[in-house]
Amino acid sequence: MASNSLVPPGGTSTTVTQHDVDTGGGDNAGGNITKVTINNKTVTIHGTPPGPFPKLVTLIRKLKAEGPEEKVLQEHIKDLQVFTRTVQNEEVVGLDAKFVAAGRVDQLEMARHLKEIVYAELTQNCFSPAFQNLYAHVLAQIWEKFEAYVVPAIKEGASRREVDELVSTKVIGPVVQQVEECGEESDLSLIMLRGMLYYLTGNCHVKWH
Repeated sequence: MASNSLVPPGGTSTTVTQHDVDTGGGDNAGGNITKVTINNKTVTIHGTPPGPFPKLVTLIRKLKAEGPEEKVLQEHIKDLQVFTRTVQNEEVVGLDAKFVAAGRVDQLEMARHLKEIVYAELTQNCFSPAFQNLYAHVLAQIWEKFEAYVVPAIKEGASRREVDELVSTKVIGPVVQQVEECGEESDLSLIMLRGMLYYLTGNCHVKWH
């Protein structure tokens, strides 16, 4: 059977993991370096360098690096303005009315609480460009996924159980996964992401019925 190993018969290898490291005249790599020894001679095989950081990583790192002197903002960034404003000419307005109309009164108390947490975060960080960019990005992700998966199901008469499953698996779950896989510490917990969904509901960007 053919072997997929990079090392020929009789050779040995050592893999060194480096990420954009200058070794002082030695090997430079953005990924792995495999050193293969054949007949007392060393051959270096460079691995594939890592791709660009996902946007979520970049936004979280900018928020961490932001100093007090940078937290000066003349106006909300346009992307966040889209979600912080209340949609006009809605027949059913506000979180309470929307949950009542959708038969979700039993969820209303918790939904109110989580929505207020998000509102408080937005208020406390109203002068932070890095915070606003991060929240605008995540709110857009939640809104887009809700519109793509949940809204069509609601229009087709999906049951509450089916809608809840879609919210969990197609809306909140994928965003939670993005946050966890980006490897950056942040306040974007499952609870906070749920709160963002309810915040969007309260501002009439999300409809549950």
